[in-house]
Amino acid sequence: MAETDCSLYLPRVNCNIASPQKPRCLPLVLFCLLLLSLTLPALPTKADESLARFGVSLKPWRTEKFESTSYGEFQLSDSSRNPTFVMFSQRFHWWATTNLAIGPGYTYVLKSIRDDDTGLEPYKYTHRAEFEVNPRWKRDWGMITLRNRVEYRWIEDEGRNNTRSRHRAEFSFPLKRHGPLTEFFTSTEVFYDYRANQLSEHRLVPAGFGWKLNEHTALRTFYMLQSQHHSPDWSHNHVLYTQLLLTF
Repeated sequence: MAETDCSLYLPRVNCNIASPQKPRCLPLVLFCLLLLSLTLPALPTKADESLARFGVSLKPWRTEKFESTSYGEFQLSDSSRNPTFVMFSQRFHWWATTNLAIGPGYTYVLKSIRDDDTGLEPYKYTHRAEFEVNPRWKRDWGMITLRNRVEYRWIEDEGRNNTRSRHRAEFSFPLKRHGPLTEFFTSTEVFYDYRANQLSEHRLVPAGFGWKLNEHTALRTFYMLQSQHHSPDWSHNHVLYTQLLLTF
């Protein structure tokens, strides 16, 4: 079939239909559709809660093969005057290859549990021994990063038999010529509770942005829909996240 010459009707427009260009945004469109489909099985059955989380990540030591990460985070809720969640963690990663990091970690969590009878919100602690296997793949349009973590949890008043695994897929897209704005990312993460033998949580990040403040400081801001399984229902929280990343 001969090419159609439309230069008389559409000046300066290339309408060669024999070799169309591949849309660069196709991976983003497909993944957003996938994320949207994951929200359909669990419809809200309890009142939504609005949360704000703030985290600081510090990498004081790293080499070509090893790195250390210290992380702290706390959560504020519209239903409580005090932080409802506080977390401190220490992790070590070994880069087995350029695209594969593995390593152990430890996390200490304080979580406020509301007692409906008394109205009190006492804190319960959790110790977590963790191990991660995190592959990544670079593409022309960005990067795919997976995080696969097993958590051996010791929860106050519930004992040690609380093993959980979590699996996150993140798609990041670099942004150029946008000043300090350096990336757009989206992700989905599922949690599996081996004691309850069920999916216990799903975290969906439909939109997030990365900012480079200087050579050693970056910022991530994103919205997250957190769905938690309380048999037989699901509850849903709207979370605004801010993470400060410090690297030396």
